[in-house]
Amino acid sequence: MKILVIGDFHYKKMMYPPTVSNLSSILEGVLDADLIIHTGDFCNDYPHSPEIFWRLKEDGRDVFGVYGNHELETEGTSMQAVTPLITTAPSKVVFGTPDGKIGDGSIGYYHFDKDGYRFIFADTNYSLTPDGEWEHNRIGSWGAPSENTKHESLGEAQLKWLENVIFDAVRSELKCIVVSHSAFNRDIQAESPDAERVRDIFRRANAERSGSVILAINGHYHTVCRKERDGVVYLNCPAALNGCWRPTKFYPYKEAEGADPVYTFDFEDYDAEGNLLSVRKVPYSSLRMGAQSLFYKNPVYSVITVDGTAVASEVSPMEWAYGISP
Repeated sequence: MKILVIGDFHYKKMMYPPTVSNLSSILEGVLDADLIIHTGDFCNDYPHSPEIFWRLKEDGRDVFGVYGNHELETEGTSMQAVTPLITTAPSKVVFGTPDGKIGDGSIGYYHFDKDGYRFIFADTNYSLTPDGEWEHNRIGSWGAPSENTKHESLGEAQLKWLENVIFDAVRSELKCIVVSHSAFNRDIQAESPDAERVRDIFRRANAERSGSVILAINGHYHTVCRKERDGVVYLNCPAALNGCWRPTKFYPYKEAEGADPVYTFDFEDYDAEGNLLSVRKVPYSSLRMGAQSLFYKNPVYSVITVDGTAVASEVSPMEWAYGISP
């Protein structure tokens, strides 16, 4: 099975540079993929980005994704709006609700089975309130509330669901592939506060039936890393175009004062209905995150091939825009 993985696409006009054409080049780059996955932060503005979701539907292949910490970023964006778009095939998956249906969209984690594999899509956007309640990232937020602890967790209810889904796969002799935004393996860069408990579930499942959990895929860190631990391959997939972000401004694409813009990209402007209005050159420095980010020249994606318990992975060429690198 060949899997195309899109990491941290971050589509939001005039915030980051990704365009519909960038998405098209990724989709057209791996036409023989059996499955398309995104690892969260696919879009920072779901209600105002119909063009990006039309492009996914136009492709015709099912796309399955997870909540990243930026999925609810735009003010007024709710889980009820995002969950139906987190996958292009919501009717084909089993959500973590009591009846397995999408319901009101307040549960964004799910699973489905395909060709002897169980794909499990976790939501690492829960945190613990001061009152001891598990809370999902809120409407119009890019992360957990500052007063909460254990940011980027699954929470108790989802951990129980994850264990049940995996051990059901053990009994059904299915091989599990788990997808999340935050990592479950600290060797990659950082990890979810629930990572050790998740790894314990993996270990117990594989002890009961070898090869029950074979792969865990994540995004979030905009880096590339592959590690194997206790028989599970952990893959950190890179961001599509936003290769490097820093918390402080360092203006990598700032032209000399009075000079014409040199560091530009082809910006595609769409109206509220998703119709293309124009394509024009826009300076990277004019983007809201242009002062804090380094971008790739062309979109980057990952290709994973799974054969039984064997996992092969590769990343498309990574070239920094205008030769500027970290």
